[in-house]
Amino acid sequence: MTYKVSINLSKAIKLLGFRVEKGINEAIQSKLDNEKMIKLAKLGLARHTDTLKALREQQNLAARQLNIPTRDDLANMAKLGIQIEEKLDEMDEKLSVLLKQLEAQGMTRE
Repeated sequence: MTYKVSINLSKAIKLLGFRVEKGINEAIQSKLDNEKMIKLAKLGLARHTDTLKALREQQNLAARQLNIPTRDDLANMAKLGIQIEEKLDEMDEKLSVLLKQLEAQGMTRE
C-alpha cells in the first residue's frame, strides 16, 4: 500500500514540476518577445558594463597608490612564470641530450 502511495506521490510531484517548468518557460518567452523589455535589458547591460569599467579603473588607481599588484599585474606575472618554466624545460632537455652524448663518447667525469 505505501509503495503505491509513494509511486503516486512521486508521479504527482513530477507532474507538478513539469507544469511549473512549463509556466516559467512561457513567462520567460513572453518577456523575451516583448521589444520594450529587450531594449530595457540592453540599456541595463550597457550601464552595468560602464559601471564595471569604472570600478576596474578605480581598483587599478587604488592599487597603484597603495603599491599593490593589480589583476593585470598578477596575470602578467603568471605568464612570465609559465614562460620561464618552459625555457627551463627546454634547457633541461638540451642538457640531458648533451650529457648522453658525452657519456656515449666516454668523456664524463665521475
